[in-house]
Amino acid sequence: MNVAFGGSLHPEIRELPGRMNHRMPRLENGEIHPDPTVVFADRHDVSLVPGGAFAKLLGCETIRVNSLHGQGILEPGERSSSRVWRRTAPSRRSGSPMRRALRSASQWHAEYDPQRNPINRALFQAFGEALLAGKRQG
Repeated sequence: MNVAFGGSLHPEIRELPGRMNHRMPRLENGEIHPDPTVVFADRHDVSLVPGGAFAKLLGCETIRVNSLHGQGILEPGERSSSRVWRRTAPSRRSGSPMRRALRSASQWHAEYDPQRNPINRALFQAFGEALLAGKRQG
């Protein structure tokens, strides 16, 4: 989404000095780990912007997330409004000081196990509520 709005990406996070590998875990033979609880395990903290949309929604300023991506947002797109592409979750504790989440996109897999993960569940509940509110407004 960021590229579609004129932004740029780090092409391979793990090649940046001092950054953790954000790709999914693999076995020694190179195959993707067969256990989804290992693949989608929460791996690092993300610091939310105090008073930002995610901090308000989740009631905290730090969350722990999974990480299964190779690229990351470098610069938000110029064609996007600050209202949409506001930096809401810079991750400094993971050794990866890049934008982790934007109001219109995320870089963790919140769709994994929202039944048991309270952060993921809260995001999907808020999304559903926003859809219903938009539908009511016509």
